[in-house]
Amino acid sequence: MISKLVSNDNVARLAYREKPFSNQDSGWRVFTSDETGEFLAKPSNILMLDIEQFSPLANNLTRCAQFQLDLPAGSCFEFKHGHGQPYVSEQQQCS
Repeated sequence: MISKLVSNDNVARLAYREKPFSNQDSGWRVFTSDETGEFLAKPSNILMLDIEQFSPLANNLTRCAQFQLDLPAGSCFEFKHGHGQPYVSEQQQCS
């Protein structure tokens, strides 16, 4: 799932992986970190994308060496940007 803000040419800054709830779900949740609770409460602001659609929208994440789409559920990333390249400022296991 990906926030509609990311799909509107905004930079993805937060990614975490949950246990997938269906065969079509990778478990990845991707956000700009600018979303409000009110924004996220509207289902129309969250998009379900397959992996081919995800990569171009979140290319700043997929260009980052530490971020791998096959990491286990519980993986969390906060991305910062410097000198035009993304880097992971924090990587941890979510609870």
